[in-house]
Amino acid sequence: MKKLYLSILYVVAISVFISGTILFSKPQAKYSSRSHNSGAERVATNRQSNLVQKQNTVEGKGSSQTQSHNLKQEDINIFNNKSKVNLHASLAEDSNGLITLNLAYNLNGTLVTKSIDASHINEIRNIFKFRDKYRSGYTVKYMLLNEKFNRIYFCVEGRKENRYSRTTMYFYNMVNSRIEKVFYDEGEFNNFSISPDGRYNAITYSACPQNLSINEKTVLIILDCENNKLIFNSNNNIKQSEPALINDLYIYSHSFVKWYDNNTCELRQRIRAKDGLQKDMEKTLFYNIASKKVSR
Repeated sequence: MKKLYLSILYVVAISVFISGTILFSKPQAKYSSRSHNSGAERVATNRQSNLVQKQNTVEGKGSSQTQSHNLKQEDINIFNNKSKVNLHASLAEDSNGLITLNLAYNLNGTLVTKSIDASHINEIRNIFKFRDKYRSGYTVKYMLLNEKFNRIYFCVEGRKENRYSRTTMYFYNMVNSRIEKVFYDEGEFNNFSISPDGRYNAITYSACPQNLSINEKTVLIILDCENNKLIFNSNNNIKQSEPALINDLYIYSHSFVKWYDNNTCELRQRIRAKDGLQKDMEKTLFYNIASKKVSR
């Protein structure tokens, strides 16, 4: 009887144990499944978050780069611009302080873009900072297009320390992107004119030798656009027409008027007494490039 009782008790205990195991194992499996799914969801969410974060970083980087190129920009006026060429020019400073002269133009139906830094145009280095500090500084002005010879001429005018600024004139070849200085003087360039065939460039500028107001005058120079050589300078190539006038007491000024043909231009001569006691004398002259002669 005792053995039977123990057997029954043993069977009940085993049943209870098995039932308890089954009962507790089901929620645990469910919890484990949820935990696994939640972990997978977290991994997927983290991956998506990282992807979005990377995309935002790339977009932000691109945006900052675009903004750095437009940190400072100054458009330059173009003279003699043609719709066929559609020349655009500007000075720009990026976030690193790099200054470039940016050109965009059409050449034989192809868009050409070019950025020229201070290694080629020394005057533009820190151009905006100097202006902010001294309230004056270098300026790129009088950019002229010579469509027939695919040339661009422009002047970089310096900070005005004397009556007139130091000015350098540059030449840019639109075909091979070559750039070089072609003329330099202390003065203000105010008139450019290309000959009808595009071969010559006549330039008038105001100068003031020794920075004395009594010496103020205008000078005419002519450049050969084919080789950028200076072929005429009114300071040297025009003899004084009045021998009776004493050189040191009179100032001779010459300014460009117009082109008569491809080789002849009209200019105006003005003779002024330094003491201001005599009336100014004005004459019309003609200069022929082929013969290198001045006539009335």
